[in-house]
Amino acid sequence: MPEKTTEEKAQMRAALEEQRQKGVFEKARQDDLIEQAGFDREIEMLQRRVKTEYEMVDLGHGDLIKIRTRVSLTEGRRILDLMKISQSAEATPEQRMEADAEVLATATLNPALTKEWFLENPDKWSSVDSIPIIVTLFETVDKKVRQVSQAAAFRREQAGAGPGRNVALPPGAGPQKMG
Repeated sequence: MPEKTTEEKAQMRAALEEQRQKGVFEKARQDDLIEQAGFDREIEMLQRRVKTEYEMVDLGHGDLIKIRTRVSLTEGRRILDLMKISQSAEATPEQRMEADAEVLATATLNPALTKEWFLENPDKWSSVDSIPIIVTLFETVDKKVRQVSQAAAFRREQAGAGPGRNVALPPGAGPQKMG
């Protein structure tokens, strides 16, 4: 077999490097696609949880209703605004009823229990039943906020406690001056 010239060897090395670069590029592209698919799944998960997370609430005598426990930020703000209307001395009875109906429709998981249903059927539901629904919604959100806050505080504490970390010591702790 004839000896390859320096030029031919350089061309072969360049071709091999080009193939290696293509492989690296393709691997990076595949990694990006996999990462993006993971991000897409996270978005889908968040959207699903807003619509499907619930808690069973006992309205009394074993009568249970599903209450959403993960309302969206927009829905949460709207509920707070509606609760202000519902409790306002300036609001008319009709405005209060509309506000209560929208809060209940947002809080319940049942898609048939719409604002319109509550407004059109005031004789088919008890205002007393709205109390545990609304209370459970607010208590659940409050509980979840506290759980997340506690977990975040714990993580911050753990992050500061490792070797090589700057940890704030209480006054009087640590090495004392010699004198």
